[in-house]
Amino acid sequence: MIDTLKIAQTLKDAGFEDKQAEMLAHTFGETSSQARDNVATKGDLDQLETRLGLQMKASLSALKADTVRWLIGSQAVLLIALMALSNFTKLLG
Repeated sequence: MIDTLKIAQTLKDAGFEDKQAEMLAHTFGETSSQARDNVATKGDLDQLETRLGLQMKASLSALKADTVRWLIGSQAVLLIALMALSNFTKLLG
């Protein structure tokens, strides 16, 4: 927490008028407080890391499943093409 009284006193000692020093110290304290409210904590970052990790695992699982389906499908097409070619060569020969 910011010690606004100490800031005001320092400003007064530096030559600021009482009202100016108090207003600047108050404004600085309010701004610092608002900035602190918008800062992510370690807990926030840990939760984000966990969520992102779970999303990545889910995405990778889906990608693996799609890849396996594509490979099986392409192998099936290749096998059918080879069988058709084999039958065609038997007809010619």
